[in-house]
Amino acid sequence: ASFEAFKSFIAEMLVKVRYDMLIMGNVGAESAANFAKELDEKTLVARGIQVAKESELQAVKDVVAFAPQSETAPLPFLQAPAFNAKDDNSTVVLAFQLGPKTPRTRNLANVVAKFTSSLFFNALRTTESLGYIVYSGVKIVEDGITMQFVAQSAEHAPAYLLTRIYAFIDAAKEQIFGEKALTDEELAQVIAAEEANLKNFSKSIPEEGMVHYSRRRHPLGFELEEVLVKDLLQITKDEVRGFFTEFISEGGAKRSAFAATVYGKKFEGEMLKKDDGADVASYTFAAKVQDKSEEEGAEPPKMTLNKYRDEANKKTVKLLLLERDASALKAFRAKNADGFVRFPKELVTNDSY
Repeated sequence: ASFEAFKSFIAEMLVKVRYDMLIMGNVGAESAANFAKELDEKTLVARGIQVAKESELQAVKDVVAFAPQSETAPLPFLQAPAFNAKDDNSTVVLAFQLGPKTPRTRNLANVVAKFTSSLFFNALRTTESLGYIVYSGVKIVEDGITMQFVAQSAEHAPAYLLTRIYAFIDAAKEQIFGEKALTDEELAQVIAAEEANLKNFSKSIPEEGMVHYSRRRHPLGFELEEVLVKDLLQITKDEVRGFFTEFISEGGAKRSAFAATVYGKKFEGEMLKKDDGADVASYTFAAKVQDKSEEEGAEPPKMTLNKYRDEANKKTVKLLLLERDASALKAFRAKNADGFVRFPKELVTNDSY
């Protein structure tokens, strides 16, 4: 790369330009139109730059989802040493693909997250003291919705952190979403909180402007929140339980996950090795973890994970090892091309919501 190459790139990029803006507040239509015209004349026409038509713009999106996984299929597992060679912190991010960002998928994902996020923090951060950073939540990646479980620790290697996340998910299946655990009253409270969140308008003009700007090309337009609220109020207890079971719990029919890990300096030697030259590595879940609630005077936690990963129930998982480079990820996709889910084109938009 050179400065001359940079100038050449800029010249090519500025052959045609199109502004896309939203003007709101105490501004009339005529004033807004004059502002746009003046901006156009000063920045485009004066420099001989053409105005691109909307039909000439191409939206580039990668809408390929994770590969579906059977109960016996290995979990794609990306491992790499920390960029900072002196950093002892290790991290694991376990992401579950939940589907395209339709109103129902978004609502179900947020409801499930409201049930799990605080208990996940309490179990791994407070009870087990695994590390300083522990959280879970919903994240939109490209045109799909994912639920992520994250843990960072300077005392434990990523593979071990992954086992504790798995243990939480196993426990949550019965202790949060089980038939006796999930009540109508609890679901009603969560749905009411999510409804209030959807109806909570921005408190400033810039924030409100960004909301409107993101809705301008959305298939549901400015009625998005109304559609989401109407859909949210139709969600049932069985649907929430089924969503978690199918997409997140082990053995779920629609479960599709990916783990990305970073190994801190003192754990680089524990990076997993391939089994007999294959791409897969075996890892056995750790033995029973001492629960702080067993200490005298300690209050029992809302959720305990011990019985799911104790000495009597050791479990070995298969991890498909990937390296931190683009070629390995591309090869993985090419090898599994037939198994990847592609979202229907009518559900793919350029805006996150």
